[in-house]
Amino acid sequence: MIWLRHLKNFINRLFKKEIPFQIGENELLVRGIGHFIFYSINDKKLKREAFLPPPDKADVSLLRRNYTTDDFCKNHGMKLQMTGYNYCGLATFFCCQVNEINADSLITIKPILKGSPIDQYEKYIELPPVFTSTPGLPMHADLIYPYPAVKGKVNTSYRLFAQQMIKKANFHEDPNPGLNGKWLGPKLLP
Repeated sequence: MIWLRHLKNFINRLFKKEIPFQIGENELLVRGIGHFIFYSINDKKLKREAFLPPPDKADVSLLRRNYTTDDFCKNHGMKLQMTGYNYCGLATFFCCQVNEINADSLITIKPILKGSPIDQYEKYIELPPVFTSTPGLPMHADLIYPYPAVKGKVNTSYRLFAQQMIKKANFHEDPNPGLNGKWLGPKLLP
């Protein structure tokens, strides 16, 4: 059985790109955005909630654009199921922009970015190698806060970080959010 896994890994290396767990400084990250929860249609602006973890959680899910396509990012954004979330576009930013925010002395909470691939059974893949052809979401990443956001508590330090994130991130409105399969907007860039 082990020889079969080695053979599969060898074939994957020949034909597909390996995804490192470490996120590079200049790596582009993508967040699915939906109004009313993450985006204000009236103001045409991202809301800080786009980069805040859900109550009692510490992570914000992202995709690593270097290891997927614009179409995949759109389709994944369309599949997200949250109360108050109606897919309308994608937000992009670089890893180094999170590090710039964390370097600010006024920011007291310092989230980190971590490659967190997910298999076809929705379980985190803990050990490499992971390839673009690995079933599931091999290009998944998380923005991880040091501890969960407490439900019902005002998390000021979280809000300050997220407010800086929406200044750094670029929002790409989907010109046809109801069209499954094809991203028709400009190429996803920061």
